[in-house]
Amino acid sequence: MKKILIITLFFVTCNFVHAQWIQYNPGIASSFDKIYFINNQTGFAGSAFPTFHKTTNGGINWVQISGPLFDGYVLGLYFLDETTGFFATGLSRIARTTNGGYNWQYLESGAMEICNYTFINSNTGFAIGSAIYKTTNHGDNWMLITDSVYTLYDAMFVNQLTGYACGGYSNLIEKTTDGGNSWKRIATNLDSTGFARIFFVNANTGFLSGIKYNNQNRGALAKTSDAGLSWQRIGTDIVDYNYLSIHFSNANIGYFTSEQKIYKTTNGGTNFNVIYSRENGVLNDMKFFGADTAIVSGYYQNAFILKTTNGGNVFIEQTSTNIPKNFSLNQNYPNPFNPSTTISFQLPIAGFISLKVFDINGREVSQLVKENLNEGEYKINFNGAALPSGVYYYKLTVDNFSEVKKMVLVK
Repeated sequence: MKKILIITLFFVTCNFVHAQWIQYNPGIASSFDKIYFINNQTGFAGSAFPTFHKTTNGGINWVQISGPLFDGYVLGLYFLDETTGFFATGLSRIARTTNGGYNWQYLESGAMEICNYTFINSNTGFAIGSAIYKTTNHGDNWMLITDSVYTLYDAMFVNQLTGYACGGYSNLIEKTTDGGNSWKRIATNLDSTGFARIFFVNANTGFLSGIKYNNQNRGALAKTSDAGLSWQRIGTDIVDYNYLSIHFSNANIGYFTSEQKIYKTTNGGTNFNVIYSRENGVLNDMKFFGADTAIVSGYYQNAFILKTTNGGNVFIEQTSTNIPKNFSLNQNYPNPFNPSTTISFQLPIAGFISLKVFDINGREVSQLVKENLNEGEYKINFNGAALPSGVYYYKLTVDNFSEVKKMVLVK
């Protein structure tokens, strides 16, 4: 009877799917402070002194293409395409490459600081920091728009005319409605010592992530629903700090990172849940492609990359890059468990991996992994908080190999 059950349960259709984060360890000693992807395969990473790396397979492998260049840290990184890009270190210079990051040219802006870039299209863009500069010819020339601003860290345009910029030390938000030719400061009642990132999902709805709130060791999040005229704090129940990245797929689903956690909301910021957490290292930057695929750069002893292709509610970690001799699916631990347990497996070759969980009736209750993985050893946490007590089976499938093991959830 047991053999019949195991054979038949794999033909049952999926009822719901859990997403995952996969950690890749490219073996690079420097920290990926900023990342920028021009598509879901090709991306660039900027590190200290500035040093630059490139990936052409979605963040799994990286090669160094330039640097170290000089003393400093990459605060902003922006690429128009695979050849033309810009970086900023907080110094006065505007740095540009026209050969994919292999060489860089520098233009002294005259500003005290250049911290980041944003572009409306391939020709028209802005360099921001202690001033705002505009280019209309692909970055060949830059003209000063205004220098009557505090230091700006991030900017975003919602259309050809309307854009926003945020900065530090004064709850600073700047807005333009004429394509960046003039900027007006928006006053807020938010107590924060700095806004690190700004993100608008449409013309009216936008979000801010702050570095600290009211001089406390905690970050700040804010939301506007009226095109920046007023802002309200959100996520007030979260006690964390240094909210470094923010992204919203739509008005309801959004993500932000602190130094060691990734948060997600599904109701426009009313509530946030932790979908990834670590005890060491730091998360530096986050980039999305579409609604569900994201890459987060981090550092602990070496650079690492977190990647999800379906929203990122579960984390899978590559624990070793040593190549095992055989495929293997290990017994979960602890077992019995309540509510979470760890499942580990070994891959002697790279391939498309499927790891699913089924209940005793053969009904699929979770798909933990559906992803191409390199050879190595992996582990993933399975949380059964939403499931009743009982016997469950988990199955690993890759190429011509498959293996099933039993686990018991006891509440």
